[in-house]
Amino acid sequence: MTLPQRIGLWLLGCVVVIIFVVANSGTDLSLSEFSAPAEAPSSNTAVDQSYYVTARNLAALAATPQEQQYAVLAMRSADHELDQSFASAIRNSAAHRLEHTAAATSMLQRIAELKQSIRADQAGVAAASADSSKASDDDGERLRIAQAQLTLDEDELENVQQDLARTGGDPQTDIQQAFDQHRSIESQAAALPKNTATADLESARSLHSVVGKVRILSSLKQRRKMLADARNKVLAEQQKLQQQHDGLDRQTYVSTPGEDPSSRSGRLTQLRVSAEREKDMADLDKRVRDLGQLAKVYEDWGHLVQTQRRTLLTSLAADFLTVVMAVLGIFALSGFAQYLLKRWEKNHHRRLKHARVVITLILEIVVVARIAVVIFGMPGDVSTILGFITAGITVTLKDFLVSFVGWFALMGRRGIQVGDWVEIDGTQGEVLEVTALHTYLLEAGNWATSGQFTGRQAVFMNKFAVERKYFNFSTSEQWLWDEFVVPVPASKVITQELLSRVQHLIATETRDDMASAEASWRELATTHGLHERKGAPTAIVRTSAAGLEVVVRYVTKAPTRFDTAVRLRQLVLGALGLGLHVDPSMPARPVGT
Repeated sequence: MTLPQRIGLWLLGCVVVIIFVVANSGTDLSLSEFSAPAEAPSSNTAVDQSYYVTARNLAALAATPQEQQYAVLAMRSADHELDQSFASAIRNSAAHRLEHTAAATSMLQRIAELKQSIRADQAGVAAASADSSKASDDDGERLRIAQAQLTLDEDELENVQQDLARTGGDPQTDIQQAFDQHRSIESQAAALPKNTATADLESARSLHSVVGKVRILSSLKQRRKMLADARNKVLAEQQKLQQQHDGLDRQTYVSTPGEDPSSRSGRLTQLRVSAEREKDMADLDKRVRDLGQLAKVYEDWGHLVQTQRRTLLTSLAADFLTVVMAVLGIFALSGFAQYLLKRWEKNHHRRLKHARVVITLILEIVVVARIAVVIFGMPGDVSTILGFITAGITVTLKDFLVSFVGWFALMGRRGIQVGDWVEIDGTQGEVLEVTALHTYLLEAGNWATSGQFTGRQAVFMNKFAVERKYFNFSTSEQWLWDEFVVPVPASKVITQELLSRVQHLIATETRDDMASAEASWRELATTHGLHERKGAPTAIVRTSAAGLEVVVRYVTKAPTRFDTAVRLRQLVLGALGLGLHVDPSMPARPVGT
């Protein structure tokens, strides 16, 4: 490795480490902001609620019991301070009026007039009640008119006050309502440790895996759409109610035909209708204001969801960068490890090829594990971790496990023993050794040729006994069928008598091998109920491209098959009267057991 290559390798490694650290640090900060509770929506009042909101946020982050005790004390102090602030603001708002618009000033004047009218109405009701008790009032009609007038003025006063509060011209009312709202939710807010995110968003497992973040993004997208739809519906309903309120405000009383508006009954009916209208307007004002607050809550909630989505997208980008850095880091670390090993080899004059492979494999496993953790997150329980480890070991050591099982199959009575003639994956030879994981063969030539040993040792994992097939050409005496072909010139006449002579000659020479084979067949037939077979040799004539050829098939022992084939070939040549004119390269091959 040249000097520029070394410098480039070191620089690449440093850049990878720096980017990796920065990316993970940014991810942790983003996720901490994501899990933190959002600030409560502030009221449009002169009271500063930031201290109480801060105490609530800190209480939501408290983890240990000691922290929670401090959080309770902080919230209690902040709540007491907020109560004092509300009390001061309410007391001061009555003494220091803010500047009002022309509409607000008109409303204030109308409120003053209505209050004065209410006092006069109350006096009239009291006088009418006294006259009614003295029986000076006919049927109590004067009292009912006075009460109806009082109710009308009170409803109108409430309606004007609601209009003034909606336009912001009555800060005292705003402060009082904010204080009442705070007192109503105080006990509930104190009991909520985390009230600004769902359980999935605050789950450490979901926030630390790509799969979990993608699911949360989908949930947030759906939630944002639902919030937007709900806010639009609330605003539409608010506008509808406001139009109804304005329509009622423009209405005037119209007497029915035949009704005298100046009579007492006409005035009473008019007052009742007007009172109902003022009550309806006051109710509409309350509903409009409540819907406005609800729309504001939905809007703030939507902003929170959007902030969470942006944070998750940033975190996903950091995860993607982590995967890229891990892939790049494997090249840098692998190159650095290779560089160190080469230097060690140069100094100690030893090759560490296996160490290179092992180190590279370990680095690849670490990178793959890191990428899997980024994508799927850390397993939630020990059983899952053990399952992954077991599955990995099973896949990695599959060949060794299957080979060990295959060893038991080979140890059986019908397995492979030392000295057997076998064929495994197309390689033939004599079995030298059978271990727990491997089978060793002394390789022999192809069965179609001489069958002589090549001097090489072939090693096979024992999984072939389970996954594939193998041939064992050995019985108790290690016999097999063999054959060779003798070409015959076209001028040579082959008679049946000549073939019988050749067959008798072969039977005489292979008498012992044939007897061993027939004995083995009889044993198999007795044990397994098979048909008994004979091992008599055959000699047949068939045509070929060069003319005729004699095919001789016989039974012989596997260890001596080569010598037997040479001896029988010479005998057949002599019996046919061909001498050395026969091509000696014609092969002898087994045809089965």
